Order: sequence, then C-alpha cells, then structure tokens
Amino acid sequence: MRWFFPSWNGDFRLEVGPQGYRQNEVVLEVTKPSAGERALLEKFLDKCKKKGHLDAAPELIEQDATETQRIAFKGSIGDIGTLLKKTLKPGRQVVTAISSTDGQIKVVESGDAALPKYIERAAADATAKKGIIAKVKETVAATVTRPTLSCPDCLLGAVPMASEVLLAFLSEEEHRSWAAHRHIIVTGGYSGHRYLLAHRHSARAVQQKRICYDLDDRFVLKFYDWSVPPEEEVLAAKLLLEHREDWVRNEASCFSSRADPVFKNPFGDYLDGTRTARALGGIGGMLLGSVGKFHRIVPGAISIETSNALAYGLGLRRVTLPDGAVVQIDP
Repeated sequence: MRWFFPSWNGDFRLEVGPQGYRQNEVVLEVTKPSAGERALLEKFLDKCKKKGHLDAAPELIEQDATETQRIAFKGSIGDIGTLLKKTLKPGRQVVTAISSTDGQIKVVESGDAALPKYIERAAADATAKKGIIAKVKETVAATVTRPTLSCPDCLLGAVPMASEVLLAFLSEEEHRSWAAHRHIIVTGGYSGHRYLLAHRHSARAVQQKRICYDLDDRFVLKFYDWSVPPEEEVLAAKLLLEHREDWVRNEASCFSSRADPVFKNPFGDYLDGTRTARALGGIGGMLLGSVGKFHRIVPGAISIETSNALAYGLGLRRVTLPDGAVVQIDP
C-alpha cells in the first residue's frame, strides 16, 4: 500500500514493504523538498523520534538533490501516516481518500479519529491479496486539501505527463481522457452534475479561465490550489466534487445565475478566498512588467522570481495576505 501527500515537486509517499525492505516496514520517500516542506518534515521526524518510530532523525536532502531519500520507520502506516498528515496538512479542510483493492473509494475527513484504523484495514487487505489475486488493483491513499475559492486565471504552459498519484485514482475511461485531452469528467456526489476538470496549463483550462466547468449548468466554478502540481490539483477537485461537493460548489465559487443548486459554504460565506485573489492580483499587476514566472509554490507561500530591482530595493520580499498566506518575492 502507498499513501501519497501531494507536494510542490510531486508528492511525498509512505509505502508498506517496498522492494529492499521488510514486508511490513513503513518507508517514507522524499523527493526535492522545498525549504518550507523540509522544515515541516524535520518537525515530523522529530515527533517520530519522540514517539519511538525512529531511533534517530536523519539529515534531510535539499531541494536540488537528484536522488530520492528513503526513511524507514518502526510502527504502523496508520499511525505514522496520520502523524505526517497532521504535520504537512493540518486543519479541518483536509480529506484522505483510500482506494481499496476492489476499486471502492472511502473519504475520511481530517477530524475523524478512525483514520488510522481505515488505513490499517486497507493495508492488511492489500497484503493479504498480494500475490494471490492476479491483476489486483493497488491499494492507495491520498491526503488532499480543499482549494482556495475564487481564483486567478489559468495560464498556458507545458503539459507534462500526469503524475502517478492522479492515475492511481482514475478509472480506465478517465485515464484515456486524461492521456488524450488532459481533462476528465466527474460526477458531483450531491448534485449529480457533470464537471469537466482540466490541467491548469492545458488549452482547455486557459479557454475557460479555470480548471472546473459544470457541463450541465454551463458555467465555471472558481477555485484553485497552486501549492501542488496541476495533476494533484485535479485529483483534489475530483475527490471533493465526488465526495464533499459542497466544499467547492457553494456561494464563494458559483457566480452564475445558471448555477443550481448552490450549496452553503461549510467554511465561511461568499467572500471565502476573494481577499487572497484580490491581493494576488494587486501584487501581480505591480510586478507585471518584471516578473519572470511563478517558479515555486509551497504550502502557505508563493514564491515569485523577479528582476524588479525597485521592488527588491523597497523591501517587498515577503508579503502576508489577509487570510494568512505568504508571498515570497525572490530577486
């Protein structure tokens, strides 16, 4: 079994008994962690050491490392993964989706104390069927965060191959659609509406300005998550639309008169996310002539590469937005 935690350079993953390790040994794979992610992982390793999951916390690799780092733990994937989830993705606007060997998906909200039990049950089922049933579907889990409602426009750019974690949760039909068009169609778990979800750098997303389009009511839902790669953004949207539709379809994301139904926002009102979008728009307008690109976005921070000597000279290196998000400007 593997448990994915989307990060800016792909994902961190926990796996039970990978090749080269004991059958029930839990191993964390770390690839190119950003500075912010590295700090969070160091906190996680320190917690694991205090709880007896590690004898000693190893030195973490840097973002420019070419090799993947593997760290083995003592304990269960349910306990270790839950600790990692609380460190990397705290708060209540988080869900963990577990796809079992029979293809069924169970979604567990952040506050559910039974998460370790569900993970352990899925891992045990995968271990029992491994090597017995031919072509058994792999058991995987992914922890994703609710996107920010209201959003900037999608920009045309390179469209890399879909990541492993997204493909693990796609049906065969969705997989074919993603391979051919870089979009999938999912069905809302509450409304029954069909949604087209597109890679944010694809031509379709640029055309409709956002990644999510309601095919039945014919309007765009406004939400985004630039703290993870495009594939993980689509994965989170898919899982939430199918299992927690009101988290992303509500008065803060539906601004069309054709939208019906519009659910009550469980985390606020129609202003949810708009302050962040306005602030980002203002900063973007100020730097429009000099910003090279958004070169790194990590949880809680957006980093902008710029040659704007004036902005740097004025000390505009770190801006805290109204909702607590941080913009880091790198000269």
